[in-house]
Amino acid sequence: MPIVTRDNIKCLHFGYGDIFVGDIQDDNGRTEGVAFILSQPREIGSEWEESKGQTLDSFDTHVVMKFDDIKSLDVVIQVLEATRNSMRLQRNAY
Repeated sequence: MPIVTRDNIKCLHFGYGDIFVGDIQDDNGRTEGVAFILSQPREIGSEWEESKGQTLDSFDTHVVMKFDDIKSLDVVIQVLEATRNSMRLQRNAY
C-alpha cells in the first residue's frame, strides 16, 4: 500500500513490504532517528542494500522521525509494543 496524505494527515499503511524502514544518521555517523521510504515491494523485514551509504536526498523519503531525547523513542516503542499486543489479542495481526 502506498504512503498517502489525506486531509493533511500522512498515512503509512504497513504489511505489504513496500515501505522501507531504516535508521538515519547525522553527518558524524551518529544514529538520530528513523526514515520511512516508499520502495518496491519485497519480503517484509528484508535488507535493502540500495540504501547503504546513501543520503535521504537519494530517495523519495516520506517520513522522518528524529529523536533528541531517548525517552521519546522509548514512548514510541511502548506504543508500538502495546499496538502489537492488542492486534495479537484480536487475532488480526498475522
